[in-house]
Amino acid sequence: MSAAVHARSLETDPMREAADIRPLAGARSGSRLGAPVAEVAPVHVVGLDDARPPVPRSAEARPGALPESRVVGAEIVRMTRVDDPRGSLVAANFETDLPFVPRRFFTVFGVPSDDVRGIHAHRRCHQLLVCVQGSLTAVVDDGRERQEFVLDRSDVGLHMQPMVWGTQYRYSPDAVLMVLASDPYDADDYIRDYDTFLVEVAQRETLGG
Repeated sequence: MSAAVHARSLETDPMREAADIRPLAGARSGSRLGAPVAEVAPVHVVGLDDARPPVPRSAEARPGALPESRVVGAEIVRMTRVDDPRGSLVAANFETDLPFVPRRFFTVFGVPSDDVRGIHAHRRCHQLLVCVQGSLTAVVDDGRERQEFVLDRSDVGLHMQPMVWGTQYRYSPDAVLMVLASDPYDADDYIRDYDTFLVEVAQRETLGG
């Protein structure tokens, strides 16, 4: 009944700015980004254009198939789903079914279709993004590779490890995004400047971690 999660590979632009996303003027949920873009928001995605590779057919052709991530530190996680005449249920045991034990959660909803969320990375915190209703597009970036995923299934989550730059946009009007986090809120754990993110990625690579 629900569409499969899709993934699109995005070309890495060496001249990417710290602000990483700007939607098209009048963009609707499900519309594509292209260049040039209009000044409708203070942020933008550099390198998102109609020349990017299409969604891999393997992610669409087989029912239930999930795409593979090419971004280091990002992966798709499937959770247990049960459907019967009474309705549907999605469940997960924190200790055994998730890539980390959550210590915090929050939900994001009521986001205008031309607005953008995220636009940061974490130094220590893991996150699991689950779109429990509607759909949205999530972009993950490890400093070298960038890829986008359309999240539209409540039994599928996108795991973002520390030092993965994340952005979410193209929220459908009914979209509800649940985010599970491995750590309590800590303002110092956030990297909100993309250039700083690239510097810290390079430092970790130099140190071998």
